[in-house]
Amino acid sequence: MTVSIRPAVLDGADRGAISRMLADYHLQTEGEKVAHGVTEPGELPERYAVEVREPASCFAGAEVIVADRDGDVIGMGVLHRAGADVELKQLWVAPAGRRPGAGSALMADAAHRAHLAGATALRLSV
Repeated sequence: MTVSIRPAVLDGADRGAISRMLADYHLQTEGEKVAHGVTEPGELPERYAVEVREPASCFAGAEVIVADRDGDVIGMGVLHRAGADVELKQLWVAPAGRRPGAGSALMADAAHRAHLAGATALRLSV
């Protein structure tokens, strides 16, 4: 089982997997906010729900990468230019895809892309 990293096809073959991973990612982070008393339980805020529904339009201008294992998309990351830096957001590996190195591969690929873009640093936003 080999993990490879590639650009996502947001308006095509990867849309469903990306939407599912974004929903899981946002539900996880919102659950953590509730557990720490930062917010109240409830529906996913619209600013996140729209990403789940419309990933191609929400990430226009960003670079979305996916971790692919034997034809299945198991992880993702979203890279945005932030001044002289590149910012990595929405880094997520599906629970069923964890432990084969997908997270490390996404981080290494993001760092490589940032370097190729001439960024002074890669920032991870959580």
